[in-house]
Parts: sequence; C-alpha cells; structure tokens
Amino acid sequence: MVDWRRYTGTQRVQLAWSAIVFLVLAAIVSGFIPIPTEAGVIAASISWFVGLVTIGLLDRRQWKTLVQRSSFEPAAPTREIDLEWLLGDRSVYAEATVPSVFAQTHLVVSTPVSDVDASFTVTLTYVGEGGTATGVQTGVDSLDAAFQIDGREENVGQILSRDVATELLSVNTPGTFTVTGDAVRYTIPFTRISPGELEAISEAVVAIARRVETVGG
Repeated sequence: MVDWRRYTGTQRVQLAWSAIVFLVLAAIVSGFIPIPTEAGVIAASISWFVGLVTIGLLDRRQWKTLVQRSSFEPAAPTREIDLEWLLGDRSVYAEATVPSVFAQTHLVVSTPVSDVDASFTVTLTYVGEGGTATGVQTGVDSLDAAFQIDGREENVGQILSRDVATELLSVNTPGTFTVTGDAVRYTIPFTRISPGELEAISEAVVAIARRVETVGG
C-alpha cells in the first residue's frame, strides 16, 4: 500500500494549491471564466494567500499535537535540534529538515554512538514488503521482507541481534536507518507521523546504537 504522506507534505500541497490558483487566474484572464479580470485577479490573489496560510497553520497544528502526545519535548533554545526525549540514559533527537530546494520537509530521528572507533555504514530502508529482492539477507524472513539492508555482511551480522531485530519489526513508517560509528539516524521523508510511530522509531534507534557500542567498544 502506498503511503501518501511521502507526497503530501506541506510544501507540495502549497505548490499544488499555487498551481490550481494559477490555472484559475489564467482562465479568468483569457476570458474562459466570464468574470471581470480585475475582480478575478484580486479574488484569486486573496484565495492563494489565504490557502497558503491555512495549509501552513494546519501543519503547525499537527506538529504541536505530535509534541503534546509523544514523550518528546521541545529542545532547549540553545540547541539546533527541534525535539528531545531522554530514553533511559540516552537522548534521542527529532529534527525537521529540508534536504533540497524541491523536497518536502523530512523528519530525522537520531541518537549519538559513543566510544566506537570504527568507520562503517549500514543502511536499512523500510520497504514494507519485497526487501528480499535486494540487499544483504539476514535469514529472518520477516526482517528481510520489511527492510532492504545494505552494508558489509559482517557488520550487518554484528549489529542485527535478536533484540535489535525485534525493535526493527515494530517500525512500519517509511524511511531509512543509517548506522555509523558516530550515530544512528532514521530519516523519514515527511513529518506527519503519529506519536506511536515516532516512539517506535526512537526505541529502534536506541537499540541499534546500544548494539553498535556493545560490539564496537
């Protein structure tokens, strides 16, 4: 099933709204819509502005609801990240980022890795099903189906303990885990997620980080 949140982020909805208003305005100017041009231009401009503001306010409301209903709290004003959750003895961070000019806002959930002096990268991309077609195979059918795993087989084997696999299987939000000797991150290609999704991802990120520290320390 397609997760439409990949394509309906605030920026893309605003872009679609702008395109609709432009088409209506063009129809007014060309006479296809029989109303006075000046009145049509004013009405279209007001509608465009009100629409953009409304879309932005709805997005802000969704973000506030996420914060209120999850275990995360706004980070200190001096921090660059947006949200923080102290999960046991470890801080988990959530930050909204825009990776490129034409991309919608992504949400990155991360925690640092300590005392590991190793250079490696393992990625686990959630695909829901069909992950067995490519990537490293773990032998756990449900995990291989849910994620496309890339990296050295030796590293993958060390990281994916039973506990880590269990936490991974609780994640059902599109995105990619990036595991290095410095941090574990889960990049979600949108921000509109539920508190339960955010916390499941956070727990998986922490489980992976702890495992990396165990095998790499």
